[in-house]
Amino acid sequence: MVDSNAEGTVVKTGRVRPTSALPFTRHTIDELTASGRLAPAAAGCLELAWKHRRTILGRS
Repeated sequence: MVDSNAEGTVVKTGRVRPTSALPFTRHTIDELTASGRLAPAAAGCLELAWKHRRTILGRS
């Protein structure tokens, strides 16, 4: 997998073991949307995914 291309860079987290997998938490979504690095459509998709997370993850 590449770290960057014409569309941008892969967001990573973790200092000891960098990973491209980010936790699906309110905090992570807030940081990503506040960073200004996401397209408005991507930010909207994240917000909708968070709103409907129980359905998406199959939890009641």
